[in-house]
Amino acid sequence: MLKNITLIICAIALLASCKTDTSQYRKGVYLALEQSPSNLNPLNSSTGYDSEIQGYILQSLISIDVITLEKIPVLAEDFPIITVLNDSTAQLDFTLRKNATWEDGSSVTNKDAEFSIKAQLCPSIAEANGRQYYAQVVKDVIIDDNNPQKFSVICKKEMLFDQKIGSMTMIPKYIYDKAGDLDKFSVADMLAPENKDAAGVVAFGKQFNDVQFQREVVSGSGPYSFNRWVTNQNIVLDKKAGWWGDALAAQAATFTAKPKKITYKFIKEQVSKVVAAKGGEVDAVNNIDPEIYLTELKNNDAVQNDFYFTETPRLGYGYIAFNLSNEKLNDKRVRQALAHALDLDAFIEQNMNGLGSRVVTIVPPFNKKFVNESLKPIPFNLETTTQLLDAAGWVDSDGNGVRDKVIDGKKIELALDILITRSVELRIKLLEQFADNLKKCGVALTLQKVEFDNLLDAANTKEYDMFSMGWGMSITEGDPHSLWAKKGERNYTGFGNAKSESLIKAIKSELDETKRLALQKELQGVIYEEQPYIFLYSKTCNSAVSKQIPNVTATRLEPGFDVTLFEDKIVATK
Repeated sequence: MLKNITLIICAIALLASCKTDTSQYRKGVYLALEQSPSNLNPLNSSTGYDSEIQGYILQSLISIDVITLEKIPVLAEDFPIITVLNDSTAQLDFTLRKNATWEDGSSVTNKDAEFSIKAQLCPSIAEANGRQYYAQVVKDVIIDDNNPQKFSVICKKEMLFDQKIGSMTMIPKYIYDKAGDLDKFSVADMLAPENKDAAGVVAFGKQFNDVQFQREVVSGSGPYSFNRWVTNQNIVLDKKAGWWGDALAAQAATFTAKPKKITYKFIKEQVSKVVAAKGGEVDAVNNIDPEIYLTELKNNDAVQNDFYFTETPRLGYGYIAFNLSNEKLNDKRVRQALAHALDLDAFIEQNMNGLGSRVVTIVPPFNKKFVNESLKPIPFNLETTTQLLDAAGWVDSDGNGVRDKVIDGKKIELALDILITRSVELRIKLLEQFADNLKKCGVALTLQKVEFDNLLDAANTKEYDMFSMGWGMSITEGDPHSLWAKKGERNYTGFGNAKSESLIKAIKSELDETKRLALQKELQGVIYEEQPYIFLYSKTCNSAVSKQIPNVTATRLEPGFDVTLFEDKIVATK
């Protein structure tokens, strides 16, 4: 499926430079991260910032190679052998790599695999991000008592089930369940409701949810170990000495890990990130807004020769979400009306210098195989906004400039709040223009700039009118359940009707790719009609990497480069 994808945007060797003063040295690679992670727990973390850092520490059975963008066995020796047991059930047989080890040097075994799945299913873990899927699909795990590298997963046969099981994060039992609280429970036991309050299950959840495993302890089979997390300052990772994957580096970039140390500095503001890059405080920055990227870096004669620049398509999009249970927003005509008040084409051209493209549906526009191309961008038209609001019964009855409507005997004004993370400056500018346009149509929109964690809390509890956020996407086909099923764990809007639920169920059970993609596109049409989101744009990932880093390779995966491929450096500092 991925063989026809362009493998690399570009790869270029750069000459390393160093300063003449060698009295002090700064080792490793320094990066800017615009948000502090929510936590580093492999099962209940929830943001892309968490995943980026965890990706250096934790591994899965199967992953996507950063260079080829094809599936590659990582902890698994090869792809699973699939045996169809009956119309609804299949068995996946995995064999682990014999040389794969945890941080203490002990082997990764089938007991760790069984434990990892049990932990995913454990009902006492707070907000386990994979529990819903695994509870629906996994039926049991069988370990080979004669071969610690072999195990089988008995699971429901549905779309991409082998990839989903293969992408499961593996965690070491000796770290995360030292007391053996889950030892007496099988995977099937974890699925039984009567075990929810069992002593061992409760005890495991209590220690796993503790702050120790949220930000003080994270351990896996990956190339880096966790050093420290200084609140509001940085996170530091150290390359493991004699990491087991080093022996496979010649086979795939996935097993390449060159820097001896990776330091993430938390820098929220765009301008501050650029200043840090110019001053040598960080070696690479990404996700820079186009205007700042062009004026301060790429087109800046004073510094442009100090950096390698790249603009790659992003695997993601921004959106505005509506709370469909809100009485002001539960009519799709209102949501459609608001969508027509965004002049996205002009914004991309004038404020992003064309470094981005509009998104119309749940798939980024360059994923041509998966996107429903019959769906067209919603045009900017304030007259249409006015007509739709009139049709939905929202009028300015008292002449105060804000539309109103009588609902359940009470007059309510069409005044709305929209939550936005205070650090996403480009989208704030878009929303300010959005609010100005809506004011002309009798809608009062107020921006509430909050911290990311506060926005996420509001989304989870549905205590909001509207919010704006972004989703990262996979290069492969996605499962729509999490975001769009009525009971999906990340369905923040409450979206879902009989048609969409039926389509999602059919998509998940359809194994024929051609038929399944047709259903996926039909679902996109339903979402487009109902407008639970206003889909915004997919920015290019604008990156700048210091030329003190030799042999930089730019990739299509976020953040536009892979730090593990950077040649390690030692440069003098003032």
